[in-house]
Amino acid sequence: MSATRADDGRRRLAEVTSEGTRIAAVRLSDGREARLEGLDGARPGDLVLVEAGHDGYRAIPGVVAAAGTVRARMLRLAAAHGVEPPHPPAALAEASAAASNQDLEAPGLADLTSVPFVTVDPADSRDLDQALHLERDGSATILRYALADAARVVRPRTALFAEALARGASFYLPGIGLPMLPPSLSEGSLSLLPRGLRRALVFELRLDRAGAAVAVRMLWARVRSRAKLSYRRVQRFYDDPAGSGWLDRPWRASLELLAEVGRLRLDDSRRRHVVRPHRDELMLAPDASDPSRLRATVRDRLPVESFNEQVSVLVNVEGARILVEAHGRERVEPIFKVHPAPARAELDRLATRLAALASARGLDPGVWTWRRDAEPLADYLARLPRRGRSARIARAVDRQAVLVNRPAVFSAEPGPHAGLGAPAYARFTAPMREIVGVFTHKEALELIGGSGPATAGDLALRDAVVAAGNRARELQKTLERAADRIALDTELTRRESGGEPLTGTVMGMTADRLHVRLDEPPLDVKVYLKDLEAADGRRWRVDPLEVEASCDGGATVLLGDRLRIGVAGLDPTRDRWRFCLIAG
Repeated sequence: MSATRADDGRRRLAEVTSEGTRIAAVRLSDGREARLEGLDGARPGDLVLVEAGHDGYRAIPGVVAAAGTVRARMLRLAAAHGVEPPHPPAALAEASAAASNQDLEAPGLADLTSVPFVTVDPADSRDLDQALHLERDGSATILRYALADAARVVRPRTALFAEALARGASFYLPGIGLPMLPPSLSEGSLSLLPRGLRRALVFELRLDRAGAAVAVRMLWARVRSRAKLSYRRVQRFYDDPAGSGWLDRPWRASLELLAEVGRLRLDDSRRRHVVRPHRDELMLAPDASDPSRLRATVRDRLPVESFNEQVSVLVNVEGARILVEAHGRERVEPIFKVHPAPARAELDRLATRLAALASARGLDPGVWTWRRDAEPLADYLARLPRRGRSARIARAVDRQAVLVNRPAVFSAEPGPHAGLGAPAYARFTAPMREIVGVFTHKEALELIGGSGPATAGDLALRDAVVAAGNRARELQKTLERAADRIALDTELTRRESGGEPLTGTVMGMTADRLHVRLDEPPLDVKVYLKDLEAADGRRWRVDPLEVEASCDGGATVLLGDRLRIGVAGLDPTRDRWRFCLIAG
C-alpha cells in the first residue's frame, strides 16, 4: 500500500489485525489497511506506530499498547475522534530546533533566576506550565507567577502553530495524555522543570492584606524553578510542617504564603457569593491489578489544590483586565473565556423545584427552601446539612444547581465569568495545553512590546483560534463521556452476570427517565421508565417539577432517594442498559 507524498514521515497509529512470521496485517486509524514487515512479536489487537514514505508504510518496532488493555482502548477512542499521539514531521523538526536554541539572552528579558520559583502539580506531571513564588513586602504580599513561554516557539505560520490549531488543546483520558505540543517541548525545553533555565511570561502582583491585587505588571523573563513539588507532598507540609523535612528549604515561606493567600481568595469568593457546588471529582484509571479494566473512584480534593487554583484564577482575572483595557485602545486582539450567568427563568424554576422537594419529603422548609430573592444561591448551598440521611438529598440539590448553568465559551469579546464572579477572564495559565493560551501569550508579548493596531489577518487568526478552542472543549467532553461509558459497560456486564444489585442516589429526573449516581462504581446511569414498566407492567409518571416519579399502585421515587436497581441487560437496538427496581 502506497502513501501520499504529503504524508511522508508522518507516523500514525495502526492496529494489528493478523500476525505472521514475517509480515503482519494492520489497519490504520483512518481505516486503510496495509501489510508490513518488522512487527515481530505483535499480536492481533496490539497498537503499533507506522511511518509513511513515498513508497508505502514501514513499521516502527515496538508495541504502543497491548491488545485488550485500557491504554489500547483509550488510544483507539481518541484516534476515532481524530486525535493521535504522533505529531507531523515538520512540527517535530521545529520542536527539535527550538530545544537547541532557547534564546535565553534575548533583548528585553528580565533576569529573575534568583527568585526561588517552584511548581506544584500532580506527582506524575511533566508538562509544567506554571511556577510560583510569594514573599512578604511589609503589609503586602508579592505574588510572582511564571508561565511557560510557548508563544516564542509556536508562532503563526509555523508547522507547530498549524498542528496546535488543528488539535486545539491537549486531551486527557484515563492512563494517557495526548499533548497539543510535541513532548520534546511540552515535557522538555518549554516545561518549567527544576534547575533548567527557561523563558517565561511572569505576572507580578502586589496583594493587600485581603489578598486583592492592587498593582499588576507583566514581563518576559529568564527564570529557574528550584523544585517540582506534588500536591500531596505540599499538603503533607501543611498538615505537619515539622515532619515534612522542608523547614529549611528556600520555598518554605512561599508555600506558607500560598496557603494564606489561597484562604483569603476563597473567603473573598464566598463574600461575593460565587457558587461552588459540592461535587465529587470522579477519577477513571486503569486498574493496577488488571490493565484491561477501568476503575472509577471518587477523589477528595486537597486544600492545596484549591489554593493553587485561586492564585491561578487571580492571575487570569487580572490578565483579562489588562487585555480589556488594551482592547479598548485597539492594540491587541485578545480572547476571553465567557461564562454567562444562569437565566432568571431557570433560577426561578430551581427555587420552585426545591420548595416542592422540601414539601414532598417533609423537610424543614426553613432549611431546604431557597428564598430566591433573599438569599444568594451560593449561601443556600453552603448551609445545607450534609450528614446522615441528608447527604443524598444535598448531593441531588447540588446537581440541580449545576444544571442551571450555561456553558462557558471562548469569545473575542469580553464578558463576565459567572462561575468565578469575575467581570472578565482570560486563559493565560495553559500556554502549552491550549491554543487559546498560546494566542493569549502572543498578544501579551505584543502588548509589552508596543504593537500597532490589529490587521485583518490578525482578526481572522483570532477567530480561528476561538473556534479551535471551543471545538477542543467539546471534544474533551465527548471523550470523557465515551470513557465513562467504557467503564460503565465493564462494570455492568460483571454485575449482570453475577446478578449483583446496585445502589445509588436519584440526582434528577425528566419525563422518561431517572438520573442515578451509583455509589459503587461512582458513575451516572439513566433508568428509563419504559424499562421499569416492561419489568412489572406498572405505568410510571414524573411530576411537572421533576421532583417525584410515581407508578400505578402507589410506589414513588423522590429526588435524593436511595435507590436499589438490578441490571436487566443491554438493549442492543438502543445501545443502552436496562434496569429494574429492587425493593429495600
